[in-house]
Amino acid sequence: MASTKVNTVDDFFQIVASGSVSDLLKIIEKEGREKSTKLAQSYNEMGATPLLVAIGKKDFQVMELLVEVMGASIGQIGHFTSNGVDYADCPPLFAAIVSDQLSFVEYLFKRKMTRDKPSLDFDSFLSSSITCRQKINILKLIGATYMLSGKCWSSFLHGLSYWKKAMTLTSSTADVEKYQIPNTVPVFRFMGSTSELMALEQMERMAKYETALPIQSRGTSAI
Repeated sequence: MASTKVNTVDDFFQIVASGSVSDLLKIIEKEGREKSTKLAQSYNEMGATPLLVAIGKKDFQVMELLVEVMGASIGQIGHFTSNGVDYADCPPLFAAIVSDQLSFVEYLFKRKMTRDKPSLDFDSFLSSSITCRQKINILKLIGATYMLSGKCWSSFLHGLSYWKKAMTLTSSTADVEKYQIPNTVPVFRFMGSTSELMALEQMERMAKYETALPIQSRGTSAI
């Protein structure tokens, strides 16, 4: 771009979409940290966040700069489009999953697990305008992805927390239609078993079992 001066939020989104890391760094220098963070957490006219735009463009460098330098939230939801499908109030991790971007998924995992940053703003997500069915499916997909990652027990239990929220939401709604994602939780080899958990109570017992284990007895990875 000929100029990196940001007069409107639209100007900023154009720079994000262009993929110019150098222009984004100039914005930080010219506009200051506080305004840069506000821009990184803003919305465009479609309801998308800069982070979701970067994910949609498959631009890892811009995504990383938005999060690490400009302060974009990895839990902020917004509009996202992938393969012609529109997702309203979409979490960044879900966007990375449905658009099949493994490096983005791994980065968001690492960011959550090493810095304890929320990968989803639950209050904002649960109060969003998308249907209950969509909320449940998103929660289950994110939860299953954490559990499938096979990184460590903490990753598995974090995924379990998403699944528990999905099942709680399922039990609290009068909508009895069948949901797209099966109501089962895959349990791999954490406990020497390949069985599936069906009930919320079973998941709670499993989490308590893990908490009670001596640290040296806990699995560090999954196959």
